Amino acid sequence: MKGHQKQPLISFENSEKLVSSEEVKGKVEDVAKQTGDKIKKGLENPTASTGTPIDSLSGGAKFMAQLSNIGGGSKATGGGGIQDGFNTVNTNTEANTVLKVLDGENYIQESEDVNK
Repeated sequence: MKGHQKQPLISFENSEKLVSSEEVKGKVEDVAKQTGDKIKKGLENPTASTGTPIDSLSGGAKFMAQLSNIGGGSKATGGGGIQDGFNTVNTNTEANTVLKVLDGENYIQESEDVNK
């Protein structure tokens, strides 16, 4: 994993202003959709990069082949491999977690407004 650093979900390095939770939510929704689409496409691939049908694999071999497919195929075939597949699944999980937190924040805010 040398030389590969995971990119942050959203980077605000050069931001000069604070952003609203709605702006963050919009960006995170985009990330969740993009990674979700990539996961779906990878899981729809019927073969591993070796040409072996996914349905004929089981256990760890199937899991790793699916991760590689999510990553765009093996590194040997020009894809991002297992590492990119893992990072995609992880980023999707992060994005969906942030969305749940933001929805919870909105729920708490709405509850406080009702109680005023």
